[in-house]
Amino acid sequence: MGGSQSARKVTLDNPNPDPHDLNNVIRVSDNVVQRLKNPQYLSNVADAAGETSEDKPKPMIGSPEYVQAEVDQTNKYWEERMKKLQEGHKRMEETMLDEYTKAQIELEKHLPRKIPEDAEVPCTDLSGDLAKCFKQNQKESLKCLPQIEAFKGCLSEARKHIAQEEDDYPDECKYQDYRDKAEAILAEHKEKEAKKKEERDKNKDKNKMSPQAPAITLSSLGLRLCIDTVTHPLEYAKFLVQIGHEPLPPFPTKTLFGRPAMGLPNCFKYVQYIHSIDGWSGCYRGVVPKLIGRTIGSCAAASAVGFLDSKNESGLDEDMELTDDEKLSVLKSSVVKDIVGRTCMVFASQPFLVISNRMMAEFVGREDKYSGIFSSIAEIFREEGILGFFSGVIPRWVGELVYVGLSSLVIYSINNYMIADNELKSFTTPTVQYLTSSVVYQFFVVSSCMSVNDCGLAAGRPPNMPHYKSWLSCRRELSLYGQLNRGSSPFFRYYFAPPAELKTLASS
Repeated sequence: MGGSQSARKVTLDNPNPDPHDLNNVIRVSDNVVQRLKNPQYLSNVADAAGETSEDKPKPMIGSPEYVQAEVDQTNKYWEERMKKLQEGHKRMEETMLDEYTKAQIELEKHLPRKIPEDAEVPCTDLSGDLAKCFKQNQKESLKCLPQIEAFKGCLSEARKHIAQEEDDYPDECKYQDYRDKAEAILAEHKEKEAKKKEERDKNKDKNKMSPQAPAITLSSLGLRLCIDTVTHPLEYAKFLVQIGHEPLPPFPTKTLFGRPAMGLPNCFKYVQYIHSIDGWSGCYRGVVPKLIGRTIGSCAAASAVGFLDSKNESGLDEDMELTDDEKLSVLKSSVVKDIVGRTCMVFASQPFLVISNRMMAEFVGREDKYSGIFSSIAEIFREEGILGFFSGVIPRWVGELVYVGLSSLVIYSINNYMIADNELKSFTTPTVQYLTSSVVYQFFVVSSCMSVNDCGLAAGRPPNMPHYKSWLSCRRELSLYGQLNRGSSPFFRYYFAPPAELKTLASS
């Protein structure tokens, strides 16, 4: 097949076939002529010029030539890579050596040291052995591990020996500038520690002198009682809203964003409604047991906190300059005191709060069952026993615990990790406490409902209020109808009803 001549031919048309006309002659090169005369001319020329890499036949995959070519190519790649790595390590070593030299010069500049003439350099023989080992095993430095361990142990022993005999060294052998600075820093630290210890001792002595000293003064307690007395009509209206009593009908209005809604009268109009029925004296129904419960609860909390302060051996205070561990210790101590104090306040004041709530709840059904304090105590004890005085205490206690834990943790985190300005820190506590009180408000709504639920009053019976098996079932049902936060807003109040009832109210 390769010996037969090619059957291809090239035909050129000449429009003027006159052979004597030189302009009509087709000129060709000698190479073309030779190729036309002798077909082997092209292969001879290629052999003379040498075959290119592209014309060379490639070895077959798996042949020894192919395998050897792959090995050579791989060796070449790794040789280049090792060369680059060695160059990179050499540059890194030079850079580290330069940095070390600069640091040494800077250290000697700021910390001059005078070495006496008779001073001995420790571990010189081991240092020479280590240098010799590294020189002999430049690419296998792990072989010098025994010499490294020996040299490190020798230096450790030398340091211990120097530390034991430090006082025997002459002064010129020590870092004078560094020693002076260190002594100044140490003196300042000792002075701060002495002041802190003095403040701790003062706090300890103050706590020991008055182990049962109340955390509140008579003036602050009197101020609280005055505020409670003045604001009692508003709290009265708020309590009636919490237990679900809405004597005034809703009216069409719009929200702050312009959406249509059914509004309810605010607490001031609610107070006007109570005044129109019972007069001013009726607006202060239940105020006496409420003030008694406030007084007893505050005194119980103050006594408990004072007792814990007397047992505080650390003497730390938030006004001192404290470390992070000391701040955390103060936080734990403060949270424990708040929890104990609020627990004592809740359980000591709950019986009088129950009496006050039931006196106010009589407004719904116009009863006169809980008219006085002593008659109320006898009525509750006769019908419900001791547990009747603590109706609704668990959700109230849980709300207080959540309030203390959440507010303390948030205030500590913000003041120590987010805000550095002391003026801004003064706004952290009231802001966080306000936001936290809105979070735990639902527990106090449940406590108000449970304090009058199934107590013989119309406010605690159907259809005004269902019978609840526990405070958890009460919270679950209030959450289902979106009533957990009722009474939280004294001004902008909106009525939330089932869709069918809402359509009826809107059409009327």
